Amino acid sequence: MCLYAATLCVFFFHGHLLCQQQLTLSNAIEVALKNNQQLTVARNAGLAREKARSELSTTMLPQFKVGLSTIYAPVSSSFGYDPAITNQGELGAQLFIQQSLYDGGARALRSDQLNLDVRGANIELESVKRDLRYAVTVAFIDVLRYQGEAVLRQENVDQLREYLELVQRRFHGGGASESDVLRTDVELSNAMVALSQAGSSYNAARYALSELLGGAIDTTLTVAGTLENLVEAPSDTLSDLLLDLEFAQTGLERSALDLDLVKHEAFPVLSLFADAGMLTSIENLRLPSAERSKIMGYSLGLLMEFPLFDWGGRGLRKEQKALEFNSLSTEKTLLERRLGGEMARLRVQLRNGHERFETLRRNAVKAKDLFLLTKARYAGGGALAVEVLGAQQLVNDSEVSALQTIAEIQSLSARIVQLTTREER
Repeated sequence: MCLYAATLCVFFFHGHLLCQQQLTLSNAIEVALKNNQQLTVARNAGLAREKARSELSTTMLPQFKVGLSTIYAPVSSSFGYDPAITNQGELGAQLFIQQSLYDGGARALRSDQLNLDVRGANIELESVKRDLRYAVTVAFIDVLRYQGEAVLRQENVDQLREYLELVQRRFHGGGASESDVLRTDVELSNAMVALSQAGSSYNAARYALSELLGGAIDTTLTVAGTLENLVEAPSDTLSDLLLDLEFAQTGLERSALDLDLVKHEAFPVLSLFADAGMLTSIENLRLPSAERSKIMGYSLGLLMEFPLFDWGGRGLRKEQKALEFNSLSTEKTLLERRLGGEMARLRVQLRNGHERFETLRRNAVKAKDLFLLTKARYAGGGALAVEVLGAQQLVNDSEVSALQTIAEIQSLSARIVQLTTREER
């Protein structure tokens, strides 16, 4: 099936205008992957998760803090803290260092979660690319379809105009009735309306494709290609490497780590801390300088914490995370069933579509032969005008139906390609 399109200017965005160039499907996908803002959002999400993973790694290093403190605890005969303990208050300027020695394994689990988050972000980015390729392909198919339909509608108008001239000549020669002229004129008017509708659909399809490409909207773009063999549907079946299933699996694994984190809340936490700097009491500062104790020094300590009782909060969190894990597991199973069912349905539709297209294509050839034969018979006075118009309408209906069917086949193939896209490893 030959489709013709005028060569117009196509904007390649970023300020570059390339004229006298038609857009192929591969070019369209390339431009969309370069300019579509959805990919920018997905990439930023991936970078944010990378930053979160890097941030967690910094918590393994010693943590430094500087503290300035002042405490005043007045002493009187009737009111105040024990002066042996408070020394009337203290002043301090210290550098604190704390190093986690053991956190119950929580950091390792959070690191595994962040690794899954990064992996999920990469899968999500690939999914956005996959869906964008599919959307561009479907929009490209629509442009080719309505472009081809406009060509067929134009051919229909040309045939009817030519036939109207024949009818008018016969009418003036006394070989046709006025009703034949009027009927043909009405058919021509209807054909011109259908041509106008096809043109509107063609422009709308170009607008939709241009929007997907990113950048400024340009409805003057034209496309190059034919609907036959534009997209080849792979024969692969579903597997765990599919992007949707892989993304669901990362979510399931992350939920399992959430459950492990709650269990590790019951583990002890061990930290080493130290400080160095100036620390003194108010009482020490009131002494003569020769009698004051030294105020510069350091201290070391070891802190171990054991969780004892949390009023059942940890148990409730554990039940909550277990329910979330079970829900995600069920959702993954449902997703596998849905994708498997959709794939089977698409395969059947694709097979039936090919059979229907071959039948319609043969019918279109026969309809053209019938039209030419009936038209010749009418010119010789051996057929009625209504027979010619019926044969001509049959040609148009068969060709348009064949065009719509091949467009549906390509859209089904594009959907199968989308479903069978796998994670690149």
